[in-house]
Amino acid sequence: MIGRALSATALLALTLWACWPLPPARSAELAGADAASPAPEPALELDRAPFAAPIWVEPPAPPPPPAPEPEPPAPTAPNIQFLGIATEEGRRCALVFDEAADRISTVREGDPVAGCTITRISESRLEVRNDQGNTFTFELKRPEGKR
Repeated sequence: MIGRALSATALLALTLWACWPLPPARSAELAGADAASPAPEPALELDRAPFAAPIWVEPPAPPPPPAPEPEPPAPTAPNIQFLGIATEEGRRCALVFDEAADRISTVREGDPVAGCTITRISESRLEVRNDQGNTFTFELKRPEGKR
């Protein structure tokens, strides 16, 4: 019980001390001190321009991605028609119609025709390769009903 009374008294004393008014300023002493001291320097002006800048600004949008490069056009087959297969001197040769030259030619493997080179002649197929290395295969068309 004594502890409670002591605590209450200490709390009351601290409350009174915290709320007690301050003594009035000694203006006469301060007025005399001001006259003897030099004039105070004027306060620096605050530059408010940096504070005028917006803080929350959305960053500019990123540039659009570059457009994809167009794919190169698909290679076009040479303008020839595969007409048939013949055998000359024990070697296979192909009969082709070159539409650009408007003529029928007999060609063997390795011969040029319509800007391409004949690479292979089989029983029913003709393979040609152009200058870019693309290979094209032509196949003989059999008449309907015959196998």
